Amino acid sequence: MNRRKIKVDILASTLFIVFVSLSSLIIFNYLNNKSAMRQTSEEFIGSIGESFVSQAEKNFQFLEDLARIYAPSISMRDNMPNSSNIVPEKIKPLLLTVKGIHDISTIYAGYEDGLFVGALNADDKTMLKSGGVLVPKETNYRFKINNKGYEKWIYADAKDNIILREDLIKSPYDPRSRPWYKLTQTKKDVAWSDVYVFTGAFKEPGITVSAPIRAANGDMEGVFGVDITLSLLKKSLQKIRITENSRFYIVNDKDEIIISSGSKSTIRQEGASFRLLKISELEDSHILRHALEIDKTEAKPKQLNFSFNGEDFSLKKIKFNSPNFNSWSLVVTYPQKDVIGKLQQASLQALLISALIFAFAVIMMYFLSQRFSKPIMMLALEAEKIRDLQLDSEIHVTSNLKEISSLASAMESMKASLRSFTLYMPRELVKALLLEGKEIKIGGVEKEITIFFSDIEGFTTISEKLPPQVLADQLSEYFSIMGNSIAIHNGTIDKFIGDAVMAFWGAPKPDETHIEDACKSALMAQALLKIFNDNLISQGLSPLYTRIGVHTGMTIVGNIGSPERMNYTVLGDSVNLASRLEALNKYYGSRVLISQSVKEQLSLNFIARPLDIVAVKGKKNGTKIWELMGCIGNDALGSIEGLAELADVSEKAFDLYASKKWQEAVDAFEKIEIAYPKDEATKVLLERCRKFVITPPAEDWDGCYQMDRK
Repeated sequence: MNRRKIKVDILASTLFIVFVSLSSLIIFNYLNNKSAMRQTSEEFIGSIGESFVSQAEKNFQFLEDLARIYAPSISMRDNMPNSSNIVPEKIKPLLLTVKGIHDISTIYAGYEDGLFVGALNADDKTMLKSGGVLVPKETNYRFKINNKGYEKWIYADAKDNIILREDLIKSPYDPRSRPWYKLTQTKKDVAWSDVYVFTGAFKEPGITVSAPIRAANGDMEGVFGVDITLSLLKKSLQKIRITENSRFYIVNDKDEIIISSGSKSTIRQEGASFRLLKISELEDSHILRHALEIDKTEAKPKQLNFSFNGEDFSLKKIKFNSPNFNSWSLVVTYPQKDVIGKLQQASLQALLISALIFAFAVIMMYFLSQRFSKPIMMLALEAEKIRDLQLDSEIHVTSNLKEISSLASAMESMKASLRSFTLYMPRELVKALLLEGKEIKIGGVEKEITIFFSDIEGFTTISEKLPPQVLADQLSEYFSIMGNSIAIHNGTIDKFIGDAVMAFWGAPKPDETHIEDACKSALMAQALLKIFNDNLISQGLSPLYTRIGVHTGMTIVGNIGSPERMNYTVLGDSVNLASRLEALNKYYGSRVLISQSVKEQLSLNFIARPLDIVAVKGKKNGTKIWELMGCIGNDALGSIEGLAELADVSEKAFDLYASKKWQEAVDAFEKIEIAYPKDEATKVLLERCRKFVITPPAEDWDGCYQMDRK
C-alpha cells in the first residue's frame, strides 16, 4: 500500500497555521502591551505610594525626635507666662515650633502634681474661653494653664508680649487622668496615641506623641506632649494625581478611614463626641469597600485587580513600616480604563480583523486535519487503554500515513509485552508506573499495611505422593483460587514461596478498607477451597487444607533489591508477625488467625473469637490472637451456621482464663468441648487451665503464653 509521510500533510497545514499566527501576533502584541502598561502603572503607583508612606513616617519620626529633645530640655513649669508681661525666653523655641510646623496643634506638659501648661496657635477665628468673643487681632499665641483645678488662659502677640489674661472658674481637667499621660507612664518612654478626633474649633483627626519629663535623679515628674493634626498629610494626599479617577485613603486595621483624598469629611459626630468614619460609612468608598473585602480573602497580593459593577479596578495597599503606625495602610484605587483605555480602542480594529482571519483559518484547518487526525485520535484512545492496562483488545487502525501505521504496529507489540509484564509484577503497580511515567527506583515508605500469609497444611507429604504433573495441575488451580480471592478484594500478591502465598493490602493503591478486605479475602479463599477440597476428596486425592495469618501494622513498602533486580514488597516486624500467625494455626487447629490490631478495626459483621495471648518465638511481648470464623450477611465468604454461638461462649470462657479464674474456666471450656468435640483450640486452652488449677502461674502473670516454636 502506498503510504505518504506525515510531514507532507504537516507542511501543507503549517502554511495555514503561519497565516493564522500572523494575525494572532496582533492579539499577542495587544496583550503584551496591556501587560506592560499595567505593570508599569503598578510600579509607578507603588513607587509613589511607598514614597508617600516613607515621607510620612519621616515626618512622624521628626516629631517623635522633637518630643525626645524638648521633654528633658525645656521646663514649662519653670517658664510659665504667669506674672510677667512677656513670654519667657526659654519657651520661645516651643512657640516657634508651634507656629513653624503646621501639623502641630498644641505643645504642652503635665506634671505629677496635676499642673498642666500648654502652648497653642491662635488666628482670627479663635474665640475667648470666657465667652463668644474673638481674641484681639494681634493675638499670635495662647497658653492654657490648669493648676489645682483652676483654668487660666494667657494670650500673646507676635512680639511675645502678653496682651490678655482669662481666669476661669474651677475646671475638672487633670492631665494625670488623660490617656497620653497614662500611656507614657506605662511605657516610660516616648509613646504614640491612636488616631482620635481633636475637639477644638476645627474637628479633624490627629494623634499625640508624648515623652517623659524626668527630674535630675531620673524619676519621672511629668509628661511632655505634642498634639499633631493630620491636615497636612491630607493635603499631601490630595495633591497626588496618578489618574483622573484615582482615590487615596489611609485606613487602619479597625477599618476606620484616617484620611481620604476626597473632599468628604472622615469625621462623624455622635452626640457630644466625635469619631472616625468606618469604611462602610464613607459615601464615596463603595469601590474601596469592595476591594478590601476581596483583599481579606486573597493571599495578600502586591496588586489586587477586581471588577465592580462591570468595570475593572486595581487596588494597591502599602503598609506603614514604623512600629508605631504598623496598623496603618495607604490604599490606592483606580479604574484600569484610565491606564489602558486608549490601547483598548486602538486594538479593537486589529482584533476584529484577526478574528475574521482566524475563523477562515479554522475552517481550512478543519478539512485538512480530518485527513490525518482520525487515526491519531484512535491511537490516542488505544494509548489510554494501555495506560489503564486494558490490554486484551487488538488495535485496528488503518492509515495511508506511514508513521501512523508504524506507530499502531509498535503499540500492538507494546500491549503484548505489557500483558506478559503484569504476570510478574502487581498489576496496580504497573498501572501506577505507567500513569506517573517515572523510572523505578530503590526505596520505600512506611505506612499501615495489612499482610496476609497462607500455607498448605502437610504439603511436603502430599507432594511426595503425587506425580509432578498432577501436583502442578492441583497447585495451578489452588493458586488461581487464592489469587482470585486476593484480587477481588483489592490485594497485591507479593510472591509465591513454594506452596505459600504472601500478599498485602494498602499499597501500591491506597485502600481505606484494607483490613476488612484482607479478612474477606481470607474467608473467601477458605470458602472456595472447601469446594475445591471436596472435589479432590471425591477423586480420592488429598485435600489442600490451608492455614492463613493476617496482621496489620506500620510496614516499609517499596522497591527492595539491587539496581539490577528488585521486587516491590513489604518489610518489617509486621510481616514477621503475620507469618507467625499463619504458623500458629497448626498449634490451635484453626484455619485463619488474626492479630489484635486487625480485630480492633473490624466491623461487628465479622465473627471472631479470642484464642490466646501469645509471645511468638523471638518476642518477649505478647499479642492477643483471634480466630476469624465468618462474616454475617455475605454468603460468598462461607457459611456462619453455629459460629456466632461458638464465638460467644469461647470469648466468655477466655475472659475467665484471662482473669485467672482457672476452675471456672475449666468448667466453661469443658462445656464447649462437649458441644464442639472437634474444636482443637478449646482442647488446648482446657488442658492449660487444668494445669493452672494444679500449678498456677506466677503472681505477675499477664495472660501471655510464650511460644517456643515458629
